[in-house]
Amino acid sequence: MKFFSRDNIHPNEKLQRLMRLEDAVEAIFATDHRYVGSNLFESVVRSVHELLGADVVIVGEFLVDSDLIRTLGFWDEGAVRENFSYALEDTPCKQAIVERGCSFSSGAWRMFPDDSELVSRGIEAYVGIPFYFKGMEPRGIILAMFKTAIDDCKVVSSLLKIYGVRVALELEHITNRRLLEQQNDNLHRLFEQLSVKNHELDRYVKEVEDAKAMAEESNQLKTAFLANLSHEVRTPMNVMLGFAELLKSDVLSQEERVEYIDIINQNGMQLLKIMDNLIDISKFQSRTVLESPKALPLNDLLDRFYLQYSDYLRMVQKSLRLRIDKALPDGSDVIMADNEGVSKVLNQLLDNAVKFTFEGEITFGYRLEGDAVCFYVIDTGIGVPEGMDDKIFEMFRQVDLRQSRDFGGNGLGLAIARKFTELMGGTIWLDRSMDSVTCFCFKIPWVKAERKLTGEKGTMN
Repeated sequence: MKFFSRDNIHPNEKLQRLMRLEDAVEAIFATDHRYVGSNLFESVVRSVHELLGADVVIVGEFLVDSDLIRTLGFWDEGAVRENFSYALEDTPCKQAIVERGCSFSSGAWRMFPDDSELVSRGIEAYVGIPFYFKGMEPRGIILAMFKTAIDDCKVVSSLLKIYGVRVALELEHITNRRLLEQQNDNLHRLFEQLSVKNHELDRYVKEVEDAKAMAEESNQLKTAFLANLSHEVRTPMNVMLGFAELLKSDVLSQEERVEYIDIINQNGMQLLKIMDNLIDISKFQSRTVLESPKALPLNDLLDRFYLQYSDYLRMVQKSLRLRIDKALPDGSDVIMADNEGVSKVLNQLLDNAVKFTFEGEITFGYRLEGDAVCFYVIDTGIGVPEGMDDKIFEMFRQVDLRQSRDFGGNGLGLAIARKFTELMGGTIWLDRSMDSVTCFCFKIPWVKAERKLTGEKGTMN
């Protein structure tokens, strides 16, 4: 039903058409947002068709950079059609954009013969009205085209201007929403980047705090080490000097002289161990590889340690039983290894076992594990508290600093043992799989020597 006509219209009919126009416009501008986005644009082109009888209705967005119109709503051949883009050149839409509106009541297709769409449809009447945002630059166009001539283009222009206001508002809303979504996306990416930076900063701060805590702990350990070292050196030195002074006396019996000499010798050996540990630590500062491996008979090594610690236990009057375990017979027990390294590690582990064991026994030996040989020292001493399995191998570390006065030591032994083991390509650990005993193990690669050692050897049990 056309809003205008060449025929005379009864006043009641004209009133009804005006009421329908009012209802249509009110629906488009309704505050309940029944029409938004693409629904609004489709509703506008449909409404213009129904009110004006237009054959083609377009609501389009002006793409300034490309001089194109991109349709937002398109009515043609009695239905809403798929949107498309078209060039403004040689079309009445170009004139409408430039002149802020244009209209032709008849002969439109003849005025724009290069507009193939206009010509193919046989468009007689054309009315195009641009719409704007806040500024004066056009943002789009709303147009109605008729295949028959019309009487009054002003009526069509007025209606399109009304619809154009609503279309402009909606398009501005869509544009602002896109900008807002883009800003939100940018803010989200920025937030993610800041989150990553914050995590990195938190990690860096934690690393700094951990490093600071480790440095403070290291300083405390070094301070305690120096204090203990002073005590460890002074004590045997004072004993040696004191008993050396007593030996000057002429009233001592032969037995007393022998006893004093043994005491001096015992403390001298203790002082020598301290010096050896300090020398080993200094070696590790520059030493990264061991000396060339040499043939090492394991059973002979165990026998030597058995005799050495048996004599030491008798000298210090400590009632402990020693046991050794040999996994191979004599002659088949020779491996290629760093003799000093293996001896140093076993010596440190046995020193610890003797120091912290008051009664019971100490067992040491070796076993084969695939392509490695595993040495172990087992004692019935006071043990190692939970949570200290790794820390006891750190330099200057002692299980309890208060024990240094009771048991002696300076926190170097196990650290030296670990360093020698690592230089030999092995590992050292505290084995907690055995109940009621303390078991230290270290494992090095098994490289069997080419030759066998012969000769009679005694076996100690």
